Amino acid sequence: MMKRIFVVTLAILTTIFWVAPVLAAPSFLVPDDTGIINVTSPIGDDTYIAGGQVTVDKDIDGDLFIGGGEIIIDGDVSGDLVMGGGTIQINGNVGDDVRIGGGRVIINGTVGDDVLIGSGTLLINQDSVIKGDFLAGTGDFRLFGRVLGNVKANFETGQITGIIEGDANLKYGDRLIFGENAKIRGKLAYWASAEDPKFEGVASAVEYYKYSAGSKGPNLGAAAMFIPAITFGSIALKYLSFLLLGGLLIFFLPKYLPRTVGTIKKNYLSVLGQGLIFIILVPFIALISLVTLIGAPLSLILMMSYILLILFAGIVAAMLIGSYFIKPGKTKASQFGVLAVGAAIYIVLALVPFVGWIIKLAFILLGVGGMWKDSYSMIKSGKY
Repeated sequence: MMKRIFVVTLAILTTIFWVAPVLAAPSFLVPDDTGIINVTSPIGDDTYIAGGQVTVDKDIDGDLFIGGGEIIIDGDVSGDLVMGGGTIQINGNVGDDVRIGGGRVIINGTVGDDVLIGSGTLLINQDSVIKGDFLAGTGDFRLFGRVLGNVKANFETGQITGIIEGDANLKYGDRLIFGENAKIRGKLAYWASAEDPKFEGVASAVEYYKYSAGSKGPNLGAAAMFIPAITFGSIALKYLSFLLLGGLLIFFLPKYLPRTVGTIKKNYLSVLGQGLIFIILVPFIALISLVTLIGAPLSLILMMSYILLILFAGIVAAMLIGSYFIKPGKTKASQFGVLAVGAAIYIVLALVPFVGWIIKLAFILLGVGGMWKDSYSMIKSGKY
């Protein structure tokens, strides 16, 4: 009886922990068959978009994350704007920080805080205002607008006709041109192959440093690392989630994971086939139920259970992988160690280019099939 109470409690807690955030989740937008996404209605939450061609015509009341080939932002974004793409044009205003990795980047609007950009070419037009600091690494750098904070930039060729209210640290390989109205209120420090006397009138103070292989220019490591940093944060969160969910399962049901892993190892093909059938069959039944008023609650229960099962299947898969490297012991601590190793390997395998998703799918199917077969065996034997 106590075991059943533990199982029900764990299921409720896990459902709340995993499913509730999904029900209150931000907006996720994916393209149609043409690869095009057009946001034509305002969105009052954080938004995640991925597509070949993305156009945002309306305002986003929250953070906006976009990955795409060609991106145009005509609406305003109240929070942060994080993007990666080929051609990026921002015509609206951004309330907070901007983080961009792209081929060609154009900013026409106002940014409420800091800007961090790594790109092939970069254009900040004359009507644009950046209210925080500006950090950029690019090939062709053109700053025609106004920056209220400091500027650090590394580029090959550059042109500045706007105003920098703070200090400017600039490192360039070929040439830098200041326009007639260009002004740096703070200090200008620049790294170049030769000193340029024309820069003396641009800033209140000017410092020149010889640009050589060993010279220290502005620190642009963040511009090159912000996208990997975001990815790493996502991976770390996923790993911690594996440990949390798996740890709860091990704590309440210490025999379950080793038993399920043993079931999988007895017959991989059979388990894989059952997992495939289950993955396909449950959404189909839920869809059929949804078209009837009586079956709508059943459909909701099925889909929530389905999501929960997929999450648990990942834990089983991690335990399976870990068991090949560490023999699971009888203690909860040893099981957790196997899970920790397996989860790390599982996440890394899923990141392998081109085949990572196939590896992940195979292990998910094994996990689902193993759980299904174990449950069937336990019910049949009268232990459930």
